[in-house]
Amino acid sequence: MTGFRDETQGEGRRIERGWREPDAPRWDRRDVYRPPEMRSGAGLVWWVGALLVLVGAAWLGALSLSQLSSRQVAVPAIERGVAALTEVDELLALHEQELCQLAATDSALEVSRFPVQGVEVAVSDIHCTDGRLDKDGLRTLLLERSAEQVYARGADAFLNTNGTAEGTSILSTTGATRVTLDSIGESMHDRATKAAWVLGGLSALLLAILIALGRGVRRFAGVGIVLVLVAAPTILGVLGSWFLVSRLDTGSGVSAQFAEIMRSLLRLPMRNAVTLLAAGVALIVPVLIVDALLRRADRREWWEHSR
Repeated sequence: MTGFRDETQGEGRRIERGWREPDAPRWDRRDVYRPPEMRSGAGLVWWVGALLVLVGAAWLGALSLSQLSSRQVAVPAIERGVAALTEVDELLALHEQELCQLAATDSALEVSRFPVQGVEVAVSDIHCTDGRLDKDGLRTLLLERSAEQVYARGADAFLNTNGTAEGTSILSTTGATRVTLDSIGESMHDRATKAAWVLGGLSALLLAILIALGRGVRRFAGVGIVLVLVAAPTILGVLGSWFLVSRLDTGSGVSAQFAEIMRSLLRLPMRNAVTLLAAGVALIVPVLIVDALLRRADRREWWEHSR
C-alpha cells in the first residue's frame, strides 16, 4: 500500500511536471537592453514647441528690426545712404561760389536742389577762405542734418521742389536705397520695439510651459532644439538678402554704396541669430551627453541584476 502510494505520488509528480507553468527564464547578458518607454502625452509638448518656434522667430525679427532702427545704428547708415543718393560732394563743388557769397549775409539758408528737404545751414556754418569753401565741414553738417530729417520723416523727406515725393521704385538701386532708409526710421523703431516686447513676453511664457511639460533632463534638449529652429529663418533670410545685394552690386556708384550699407546692417540680425543658434547647441550637446551617461548607468545596473 505504501509502495503504491509512493508510485502514484511519483507518477503524479511526473504528470505535474508536464502541465505546470514553466519557470520564468533568466535574462542573458546577450539580450538587448531597452530603455524605459516614455509615457504618452508628448503631443501637447510638440504643439507648444511648434508655437514657440513661430513666436520666437517673429520675436527675433522684431528685435533685430528694433535694433537696426535705433538712432545709434540707423543715423550713421542713413548718413551714408544720403551721401550716395544726393552726391553731396559734387553738389558742394557746383555751388561753392554761391555758398561763399551767401555767407556774407546774416540769415539761414537752404541748399538749393538738395534732395532732402528742410535741411538748413546758418551763415556761421559756412567757412570760406580766399573764396574756397570748407567742403568737409559743410558736408558733415549736411549729412548729419539730412540723416535726422530722414530718420524722423522717412521717405517723405525726399521731396522735389513741387512738394511731391520722388520716385522710389524698389526695382532700381536708388529706390531700394530709399526704401531701406525708410524702413529704419523712427516710426519703425517704435513699432518694432513694441512688437519685440509683446512677442518676447509671449515667448517667455511658452518657454516656461514647454519646460514644465517636459520630462527629465531631455526637456532642456528640447529647449535647445527650439532655439536652433528659431534662429534658422533669420539666418536663411540674411543669407538670401546677402546674395541679392551681391547681385545688385556693380562695384561703383550708388549700387556699391547701397551694397556696403546693406552688408553692415545685415551683420546685426546675423549676429543675433548666430548667438541664439550657439545657445541652442550649447544646451543640446551637454544634455545628450548627460542622457547617454544616465542610460549607460541604467544598462549597467540592469546587467548586474540580470546575472
